[in-house]
Amino acid sequence: MVGQISGFAIDELGRSVEGASVTLGGLTTITDKYGYFEISNAQVAENAGNISIAKTGYFTLTKTFVPTKNGDTFLRVMLLAKKSVGTINAATGGSLTAGAVNSGFSVVIALPANALVLAASGTTYNGTASVAMQSLSTSYSRDFYRMIPGDSRCIDSSGNEKIIEFSNVMFIEFSGTGGELLKIADGKTASLTLNIPNNSPFPPSNTSMWYFDDSTGFWKKGGEAIKIGNSYKGEINRTGCWNYNDIVSDKILNFDCKVLDREGHPVPNILVGVEVGGHSVNNYLYTNSSGYVKGIFPASTNTPAFFRMFNGEEPDYSQISYEKQINSQTSDLSFGTVILDAERIITLQGILDDCEFGLQNNSYIIAGTSLDLKSGDNYCFHLTPENINSFRINLSHQGGVNFPIYLVAKNNKDQQTSLPSMAYMNPGKYTLPTFEVCNLPNLEYMNYVVDSVEYTYRSYFNAGDIFTETAYFANYPPTGSPRDVISIVGKDSQSTTGMYLTFNKIASQVGSTNNYYNYIYSMNFTPSYNSTFPDHIDPAMSQVTITEYGNIGEYISGSFIAVAKEDPPSTIKHLINGNFRVKRVQ
Repeated sequence: MVGQISGFAIDELGRSVEGASVTLGGLTTITDKYGYFEISNAQVAENAGNISIAKTGYFTLTKTFVPTKNGDTFLRVMLLAKKSVGTINAATGGSLTAGAVNSGFSVVIALPANALVLAASGTTYNGTASVAMQSLSTSYSRDFYRMIPGDSRCIDSSGNEKIIEFSNVMFIEFSGTGGELLKIADGKTASLTLNIPNNSPFPPSNTSMWYFDDSTGFWKKGGEAIKIGNSYKGEINRTGCWNYNDIVSDKILNFDCKVLDREGHPVPNILVGVEVGGHSVNNYLYTNSSGYVKGIFPASTNTPAFFRMFNGEEPDYSQISYEKQINSQTSDLSFGTVILDAERIITLQGILDDCEFGLQNNSYIIAGTSLDLKSGDNYCFHLTPENINSFRINLSHQGGVNFPIYLVAKNNKDQQTSLPSMAYMNPGKYTLPTFEVCNLPNLEYMNYVVDSVEYTYRSYFNAGDIFTETAYFANYPPTGSPRDVISIVGKDSQSTTGMYLTFNKIASQVGSTNNYYNYIYSMNFTPSYNSTFPDHIDPAMSQVTITEYGNIGEYISGSFIAVAKEDPPSTIKHLINGNFRVKRVQ
């Protein structure tokens, strides 16, 4: 069947992984600077699609998913660095011990003499072998499900698909002095011993050894690990990823659901999973662009199972947005449509403009919590065919107030990208200022929204009577204390509206935030100046972020958000957010 997939790749520090090769069904793409990837129209098996993400310096990760007919699948993956734990002389053999990320676990690899060959040719390798290892436990991080291959499915010795437990997985790779890949020679084995702390949730006796087969996307039986005290020792004949554990279920079931808001719009990127009997789950999934998700879970008879949705990007049990208990389940299950309450959703809507008033086919919005969108968990939202120039996106509210989120628009038609805009992740529906997805060098603009009403002022190549302007004051206002500020004015000579924005110049550099607004006005320019709500700004909810700061004659750009209060006795407040790009004049 035809498979479509998209997602984000980050490393263990939460940084976007750019330039990773992503392959699905014979098609390949590269992650962009945000770690984002997407592949469409790939041929995949009906019950299992396998996507491989590879980059030099990281262990290759293959994730398995249940393809969605006529729909897409969304993934988040975390690539693990190939951390060298030392070297072994391949001719004489030797052993190395590596501590796991969390305390209490360690892994020992013991290599016999003359056991390595060049992976490319099979020629015996007798030089120094560098050993890269990572060992991960479920107690290491709630991100565990992003780091390990597959989706819990294994194939037993009879070829039957089942589901296995996950407590700890071990990645291992050998390389030569020139960086060439090495493998264990045919007929040879290396011992791989997993040491665990007391009272760990591991099998009480000998257990199966499983290796991940990248070509099929399933775990396969690779022998038996012998329990000796607090250790499990096994003999491995291949590198890659290993898991010492038992089978959880002999039967695999499918589940699906769709998540919508109360107005019937999809809520994508919602983390869901079906957990059975407290077993570790490696099949946490995300709703796709239609709010739909399809996955697998183990059958259960006497053990309760729980279908759960989470507010954040991790299975945090303090952040459950929806839960349903299943006392017994032996057949596939659909949870139908789940409606999330308004207090759990942030809705952002707005317009994309390519500065030629053309259509924005196949454009998308990238959103995230870092200014450059190169760290943390990002989100991607495609424009729908029925709303070519506009967008409406739903985000899950993850708690807290006034938590900033940054957004960038990209036009796939000409690969132009907007400058970042900004909003707060507070529950509710908000209109954002227009995204200028343009060839920026000669463009000046100010776009802002007051209480969901947008005002847009642009100067296309300095032509016409729509313009923005900047002014710099070393001592302003004259009656106040000296301050070095930037003032930006956006207005239309044929209209009676405009915006006058003033903020501190001293802290204005690329990436700077939290500059205090000295003045922010919505104004009437004709026949005379009239302030609608002057400089009564709530500092706790007012922020400007600078994204470009050139020399005189070049450009300064950024985004801003504020809550402005009208003059007493009025208690009315106005939510304002906007973006700008203007030429420095002094």
